[in-house]
Amino acid sequence: MDYYALSELIVTTLLGLSVLAIALGFSFRVFLAPVVRDILGKRQSDSDREQQLLSVRLEQVEERLSGIETAVHRIAAVADFNKELRSGEGTEDVTGDVTGG
Repeated sequence: MDYYALSELIVTTLLGLSVLAIALGFSFRVFLAPVVRDILGKRQSDSDREQQLLSVRLEQVEERLSGIETAVHRIAAVADFNKELRSGEGTEDVTGDVTGG
């Protein structure tokens, strides 16, 4: 076996593979990297949009909760007022004097 021919074959193969690796790296950087960035950017923008939707929904829930709290306070005030009317305590006559129990 001719070692000189074998060494030429190995060197030629290594040079060919190194050129191929450089070409693959360049093509990845030029063609695939923008596509990957766009995909990741889209995923990020989808995440941002979901965050905005969640924020809007949270604000709506907070507004509803505030409305419910207001309604509960009104109901409690009406219940206290009705309780005072039924008990007859703390009522004022026409002159402004407090009468009752």
